[in-house]
Amino acid sequence: MTRFASIISGRRTKWAVVAAWIVLVAILAGPGGKLADETNDQTEGFLPAGAESTRVLNLLGDLQVEHGLTYLFISHDLNVVQHMSDRIIVMYLGVIAEVGNAEEVFRDPRHPYTEALLAANPSMHEDDARIRLQGSVPDPSSPPEGCRFHTRCPVAVAACGWDVSDVLRVLEERGRALEGLRGVERRTPVEGTLAFETEDEAASVVAELLGDRAPAPMRAAAEVIEARGRDVHVRFPAVEEMSVHAVGHGHHTACILHADDAGPASP
Repeated sequence: MTRFASIISGRRTKWAVVAAWIVLVAILAGPGGKLADETNDQTEGFLPAGAESTRVLNLLGDLQVEHGLTYLFISHDLNVVQHMSDRIIVMYLGVIAEVGNAEEVFRDPRHPYTEALLAANPSMHEDDARIRLQGSVPDPSSPPEGCRFHTRCPVAVAACGWDVSDVLRVLEERGRALEGLRGVERRTPVEGTLAFETEDEAASVVAELLGDRAPAPMRAAAEVIEARGRDVHVRFPAVEEMSVHAVGHGHHTACILHADDAGPASP
């Protein structure tokens, strides 16, 4: 800090700017909470990755201890999350999937989405028997019924919640041509009618939905999948969105697969 920017290297100038910004925010704002949204992404392209990026994060940690700061740290980089966090909230499509202290969540995840995120990082999981994400992310403005993750979850069950949109998604993912589909009438998100050009097309779609290629949990959940003339009627039971429940001290999940693992609720 005793040199002018014009007489230090470009690399050191970048470090000086970063250090000044962090110190200014920490000291002038005083003790309390600080929001760090994708901090490692903000340094990408500005500082080299690896050791120097870690030094920025370590500096944040030092300032936290020195000034009694609390960070709300937002990141998609699990290595950074593990390095920086005491407690973790894993979110999917705007809702909480899992909450717990960092060590326990990384050691014993209790939500398939958390498991998939960890499995995608080779430095954290080396085994081949791991959960892999499938399909595309649904529209957040119109989330799926029941568990929002069920459309991509490889261990979903009938009770996770299924709807009319799942039927259309499954037909499209299985390569089913829907040129003959004239329209979709949704009486509710879980009940509707698919109108086709011909009775044969409707019957063929029903056979597809009830066949082995369709997801077994969806078939088990269906109350009605049947052809009536040129229409296909589908109905599923309405399922409430899974609430977060305790599976250990301070450890919570929104996965129905762990509903029987209830442990002591955290204060």
